Amino acid sequence: LEMRSWELPVPLVHGQVRRPDNSKHTAENRRPRKACQQILRAPLVLVLVLATLCLFRNALAGFMCGGAPLKGKRIALTKLLAGGVTPATATELELIVQQGGPVVVDFYATWCGPCQLMVPELAEVARRMDGRVSVLKVDTDDEPDISTELGIEALPTLLFFKDGSMEPVERIEGVVPRDMLEEIIKEKLLADEAI
Repeated sequence: LEMRSWELPVPLVHGQVRRPDNSKHTAENRRPRKACQQILRAPLVLVLVLATLCLFRNALAGFMCGGAPLKGKRIALTKLLAGGVTPATATELELIVQQGGPVVVDFYATWCGPCQLMVPELAEVARRMDGRVSVLKVDTDDEPDISTELGIEALPTLLFFKDGSMEPVERIEGVVPRDMLEEIIKEKLLADEAI
């Protein structure tokens, strides 16, 4: 048998062959196309799910925090999970310190591994000291001016404030275990209180 060039088999995906005889494609020939479509659909579904989660995170955060949806504010997941630890801006930090109560401030960055280790430690200390000490977190990437002003050079850095002064009474750099952190708070910030 002799075949002309226009009659030669045309290779398809995965070694399948289609003959140029203008016959309809069989289900076998369509399978690779469907597999490719399914592979392409998976990232699309993921993007849609993530977009939906982003749209509803403020409403969810507002519901979980007992208020209306929070508009225009970035909500960190750690705020919802970390109990009494509150993310703060430079202005909020200054206002809370000026109120005169004892304040512990964790200067961190989202990309910092040791900073992530401090999240459960601070959450537990905030739970133990509930109402006696304000525990704040300040993202140094979002608030570079206050970080420079307070001399933050390493992450995580904990600053301890009391009596309304923006001059810290104690500074600790690095990860601190919860029991040690609680002792430092009692010694530096709560020593004047009746125990």
